[in-house]
Amino acid sequence: MNLIVHLLLLAALSGLAGAAWVAQRPADLGGIRQAAPDDTRRPRDVLDDLKQAAIKRSAVFEITEADLNHHLARVLQAGTLPPLNRWAAFARAAAALQPGQLEVTLVWEVLGSPRTATFRFHIQRLEGSFRVVLTGGSYGRLRVPRGLLRPMLPALEQLGLALEQEIQALFQMNQIQISEHKLVIDPRFP
Repeated sequence: MNLIVHLLLLAALSGLAGAAWVAQRPADLGGIRQAAPDDTRRPRDVLDDLKQAAIKRSAVFEITEADLNHHLARVLQAGTLPPLNRWAAFARAAAALQPGQLEVTLVWEVLGSPRTATFRFHIQRLEGSFRVVLTGGSYGRLRVPRGLLRPMLPALEQLGLALEQEIQALFQMNQIQISEHKLVIDPRFP
């Protein structure tokens, strides 16, 4: 009987050690489209485009994943307070657009190594208003259900506060569709 208990404890400890190892490996951000470094075009002002669309309401337009990530890199500037800033700092946020789903990955540099947390969202239209639903996410490469993302809620709330103008302008649109690597927005009246 004692041997069985020890084997079960060893199996549980091995499972926890494996999960910790997977969670420490940063998410693969290679598939996320970024603006090309040699792109000489003037960067798109996503907030201005959303505000203009809300006023004019004339035509469907798209925001590409690269434009969205460029905007996030430009807008999100986070600092860490001492003494934490000596070993951890916010690096960036990256958005991946897939059909019907938005993934937002937050990246921190901890002692020179990247650490990531990813959130998966769906946007639903309910009786004239939009509802954003957190469907799950991951710590590093360890996929977890949405309930286990609760410790990351303060970071998600701060992200929402930092992008409040963009969110308000986006939700003034009539229809929002998340497609492969682009956001299709229809501001026209129904």
